[in-house]
Amino acid sequence: MSSVKSVEQFVICKPVAATGITREKDDVGFTQLSTKMTLNTLEVAAESEFKGLKAGDKIYVTAESAFNALWTKNVFQLEGKPVIIVPSGVVVAIDRA
Repeated sequence: MSSVKSVEQFVICKPVAATGITREKDDVGFTQLSTKMTLNTLEVAAESEFKGLKAGDKIYVTAESAFNALWTKNVFQLEGKPVIIVPSGVVVAIDRA
């Protein structure tokens, strides 16, 4: 994505659908959320000032931090491509491309 660069507090990523959350019914019939202890992988879509990330790098966030977070649901258009804006505070690991 050309010269677009996100600021230190955010990482611009390609959107994903998986949240690592499953729903289960207990023995009384109530629906409960069961968080899988997983890390979600997101692909960086634009260079970021956060840790010097480049497009194509991968970041990891916990499924728990992604569940019901507005940043997972708000999909924006950047240079004609869908992206989400991830707060850098939820990033737990980085994989450089």
